[in-house]
Amino acid sequence: MWFYKKQADVKVDGNTIMVTLKVDNITTVEEMTDITVNGDDLYYKGKTTLYINGEEIASYGPCQEHYVKVNDDFSQIVIGRWEGTVTSDEPDFTPYPICEKYLADGTNIEYELVDGQWVEVETEYAEYFVDGSLLCTRWQYPGCEEERENSVLVSYSNDTLIAKEVVLRHGNLYTETSTLTKVLE
Repeated sequence: MWFYKKQADVKVDGNTIMVTLKVDNITTVEEMTDITVNGDDLYYKGKTTLYINGEEIASYGPCQEHYVKVNDDFSQIVIGRWEGTVTSDEPDFTPYPICEKYLADGTNIEYELVDGQWVEVETEYAEYFVDGSLLCTRWQYPGCEEERENSVLVSYSNDTLIAKEVVLRHGNLYTETSTLTKVLE
């Protein structure tokens, strides 16, 4: 639900997993076959097919997927208030300040800089979860659609946390990097 924003149907049959997501007249089917787990490595053949009104529109794969188990656990590290800067490899990107507070109950607070002071941003809800080095957040501003970000927490040292996120802008993929320092309250 965090990825698709909708509940997906998951079927496991031996060494095959099918994930089907239906939203209105669009159906996406992701098939994972030839699944192999070897130590900390997961391999499988992946194929994704997109249907509109039952008609196949596009198909990607099969392609070999490889994932490595993450042994890092940032779930307790992220709790607290963080201030820093977001940069990007996008040409002409202007770095901007950021401030977030992650609470132990899975909610978070976003702040914006107003006249040199951090002011809490009004949201209908704002929540997050951490799994290993993956930080997923979702929030909704009043009267707007839900927004989401998924970041990889790359490192933590000396109260400094580095997070990276891939974003699609103007048809191109860019990496945004948040460099955050823990603020003691």
